[in-house]
Amino acid sequence: MVEHIKFDCGCTFPVVAKGNKYDGFKVDLENIPFDCARTWNLYGEGKTKISFQTESQLGKQWCKRLKPTSIEELADIISIIRPVTLKSFDEAGENMTTKFWKRKMGMVECTQPIKALEGILAPTQQIIVYQEQIIEISSTIAGFNLQEADNLRKSFSKKDAKLLSSIKTSFIEGCAKVGAVNEEEAGQIWELIWKSNRYLFNKSHAVAYAVRSYKTMYVKAHSPVDALTAWFCFSGDKQDTMTEVKELVSEARQYNINVLPPSLEKLNRDWTTDKEKIYCGLMNVKGLADKQITKLEQALAPYQSAILTWYQFLTQISDGITSTVVENLINIGALPFDESRLYMLFQYRNGWSTLTDKEKRWIRESRHTNLVAAIQDLHDTPKAATKNRLPKLSDIIKILKTPPVSLKDTVQYIRGKEIELLGTNITRNIHYNTNYQSSHDIRAFLKERPKTAYIQCSISRINEHKTKKGNSAGMTMAFLTVEDDSGEMDAVCFADAYEEFGDMLYPSNDVLMQVALGRDKDSAIINQVWQV
Repeated sequence: MVEHIKFDCGCTFPVVAKGNKYDGFKVDLENIPFDCARTWNLYGEGKTKISFQTESQLGKQWCKRLKPTSIEELADIISIIRPVTLKSFDEAGENMTTKFWKRKMGMVECTQPIKALEGILAPTQQIIVYQEQIIEISSTIAGFNLQEADNLRKSFSKKDAKLLSSIKTSFIEGCAKVGAVNEEEAGQIWELIWKSNRYLFNKSHAVAYAVRSYKTMYVKAHSPVDALTAWFCFSGDKQDTMTEVKELVSEARQYNINVLPPSLEKLNRDWTTDKEKIYCGLMNVKGLADKQITKLEQALAPYQSAILTWYQFLTQISDGITSTVVENLINIGALPFDESRLYMLFQYRNGWSTLTDKEKRWIRESRHTNLVAAIQDLHDTPKAATKNRLPKLSDIIKILKTPPVSLKDTVQYIRGKEIELLGTNITRNIHYNTNYQSSHDIRAFLKERPKTAYIQCSISRINEHKTKKGNSAGMTMAFLTVEDDSGEMDAVCFADAYEEFGDMLYPSNDVLMQVALGRDKDSAIINQVWQV
């Protein structure tokens, strides 16, 4: 086995092995390079899920626009996407965030009419972004010592008119003494500081946040399965755990990482990984608390890996745990057997659970491998069952042999139960209607970027919006998130199309969409919709 693994970005890591088996590689987060192209590319592509301070839709959007390549540039983004900055507008009605972006990307000329400020504000596109810049301006241009400069910074938050008037006088007088600016420029600088104070951020905090964000993304860039598993483990700390899990599952699909239900072989309580797949933890299943999991472990302990079939689990294990646990394990696909979930659920509810304790003991001691055959033998064997139970056993056999409903799992059933019990559709056993033909899946659409495409997908989120301008003013349009096995993407359905197809656009519905590539090249415009 190789001792090190090297990536195309040049980063090299020592391999970790368990015996002769590869078990990932070791990342020393205290000694990582901060110029890794693989990591910065994730920011530039907007793949910022799990990155501290920039994982929101807003962070994703601005990282794609500004494409940071250093800690300082990332700190700038963290500072300017704060709500207070987005709500701070200049005389032209443009917020500071947009102003910074346009200057940074060369869309407008970046000029500074006061020459004395050029060097201080050069790193932030001639815009005051940080509190530390106020300290530097007041010490360099007004001659304040560090204590006086810090008092200036603090005075704005106190909003003490008398104190501010006194400090302003000292500032103007200090500028005159230093002589770096004239009296008019000194007044302009004071006004600039006054207006910018409401949105300024502490640079030391911004840089610390950026370093933390980068370290997380560095792990994700080189070992996404480990990074995402760790984030799954902390999903319970989020305000909306179910949404967080759903977003992480979608993120894993972007990296072709399968996220699977809890494993009976692993009996993992929390999220875990085998370095290829991610397994949901038993504690993350609705209805499974610590006490129930302990009972499950105790019930499985005598058999360990010897539980090979559904029949064995049903007859030997299921009575050692509650019916809720059995049904939830079935409904999320945690039982690794070939039978459909509906088949197992039907046999458990309408077969095994209807037997008496005596009848169950008889079946356990028999050598059967099939529940129907076992109950038939129980029925036919003299004195194995009491006389008054024989009609009931006949009814059980009949219903198990000829179920009144189909026991084939449906997309709607699987998705609905997994969303109910796990928060999202993890296994994604979606087999779309073959009568409808897709030209692309979502990943291929976003990669190839054709002008139009046909995509079969499921709607995961939708937000309606009343239009205010244009020919469709007053009509309703919608912003959606759609998903398939390959990932998810944002989509928009404008008013005319939404009026025609809106009745099919609701969460969890499967549809075929004729879409066009959105203006940002990472989303879709919905033109037509068909129900599948």
